Amino acid sequence: MKLWLFIAKRIVFAFIAIIGLTFIVFILLHTAGNNLLLSEYINPRLTGPAREQVIHELTLKFHLNDPIYVQYFYWLVAIFSGDLGYTNTPIYSGPVSGAIALFLPNTILLTIIASILIWIIGVPIGVRSAVKRDSAFDQSVRVVSFALYSMPIYLVAFLLILVFGVYLKILPFAFSLSPTLASNLSWYVNGVSYPTHIV
Repeated sequence: MKLWLFIAKRIVFAFIAIIGLTFIVFILLHTAGNNLLLSEYINPRLTGPAREQVIHELTLKFHLNDPIYVQYFYWLVAIFSGDLGYTNTPIYSGPVSGAIALFLPNTILLTIIASILIWIIGVPIGVRSAVKRDSAFDQSVRVVSFALYSMPIYLVAFLLILVFGVYLKILPFAFSLSPTLASNLSWYVNGVSYPTHIV
C-alpha cells in the first residue's frame, strides 16, 4: 500500500471517529433537557415573562425544537466558524474561545515542565530498571508505577503537593504577592499574571 493512500485512510477514519464521538457526546448532553443546556446563557436572577422570552430566543437560536441530527449539524457549522459556545464558571464567564486564549499559555507551560521532568527523572529510572531487571530496585519501581497509574491524577497531584510542598518544603505550591510589588509589575493585573496566569 502506498504511503499517501495509508495516510489518507487514517485521516478519513480519524474524521469519522471524531464525528461519531462528538455526536454521541452531543446526544448525551441533550438527555438532561434544554433547561440545563440554556442555563449557561440565562441570568439566574431573571424571572417571569422576561426569562421565558430569553428561553424562547435561545431555543430558536440553537434550533432546540429541531431533531437532534439537525441540532448537531448547526453545532458543527458553529464550531467550524469559530463559535465554540459560552461558559459560565466561578473562574471565567464568557466565550469558550476566550477561556482557551486565557488559560492555554498556562497549560502549555505546565506541559513543557512536565515533559522535561519526565525526561530527567523517568528515563534514567526506566533505563536502570531495565539494566537491573527483577532486582529490588526494579520491583520497587514497578510497584510504585502501578500504584500511581491506578490512582486518579488529581489525587496524585494532591499527594505530591503535600509531600514536596507541605512536609518536605522542597517546592513552593502557593504564595501571596505584595500589593505594592504587584503595582509595579506590568504583567500582573487584578490578581492575574500574564501571559501564563501563574502567580
